[in-house]
Order: sequence, then C-alpha cells, then structure tokens
Amino acid sequence: MQYIIIIALIAVILIVLGVSLTAIANISAWVILLLCSVATLGMSVFFLVYFVKLLKCAKAVGRYLRADNNTKSRLGKYKSAVYEIGGNEYFGVFPADIKAFYISDKEQTLYIDKKDRVYDRTIRITIIAGLISSVVMTAVLIVSALRLL
Repeated sequence: MQYIIIIALIAVILIVLGVSLTAIANISAWVILLLCSVATLGMSVFFLVYFVKLLKCAKAVGRYLRADNNTKSRLGKYKSAVYEIGGNEYFGVFPADIKAFYISDKEQTLYIDKKDRVYDRTIRITIIAGLISSVVMTAVLIVSALRLL
C-alpha cells in the first residue's frame, strides 16, 4: 500500500513540474519492463545454475519410495521425493510437487549430484523448460523495453 502512495506522489510531483502524462506513462512502462526483466533474468540464472549442476551429475537407476521431509536440507520443512538407489535412500533436489508425477516400484533413470541429491524426470523437465522459458521471457522484456526508448 505504501508503494502505491509513493508512486502516486511521484506522479503528482511530475505533473506539477510540467511533465506530460505521455512521458509519465512511458517512464512507468519502462520501469515496469525493467523490473520484470530483472526478475526473469534472476529466474534464468537460477535455472542455468541447476542446469549446469544437472550436466555434472552421475547417472543411476533407482525407484521412487515416498515423499518425506529431508532434515539435512535447508528445505527440510517441505516434502521431497525419496528414491532408492543401490540400497540407499536419496532425496530429490526440489520439493515434491504432485504425487501423480512419481511412479512407485518402477525403475527409472535418475541423476545424482555430488551432494547425493537426485534429479528425476520431473525435475529435469522443470529445469530445462524453466531455463528455456525464462531466457525467452527475459529477451522479450528487454527488447520491449528497448523499443520504448
């Protein structure tokens, strides 16, 4: 709420100073596009980091057991998928989302990173789709912001 009041005050001051409404609208649109570009750029960096980690993983075969809290993880309050690989249990790198994504008692190809976190099929799709879409969104927003200049 306070941000809306600050923005309204800035708009009123600009109008009093004689800045046209068209210029205020253009500046506002440019600032909004810039903020959105920074946010999507952050998403792109996030997915790029996990994509690089995925490329460095070792391939393994395992099966889904359950969704459980990983007390060793910083995301311990969220349930993660638990997989059995070679007699040991490993947690997924991201919190488990919808149980329908995980198939019990079926062997599947998994990837394990250096910290013993699992990248299953759902996580791999999320990382790749997230990287592609966030890079495209960032590019579109930057091009849109540059067109306003």
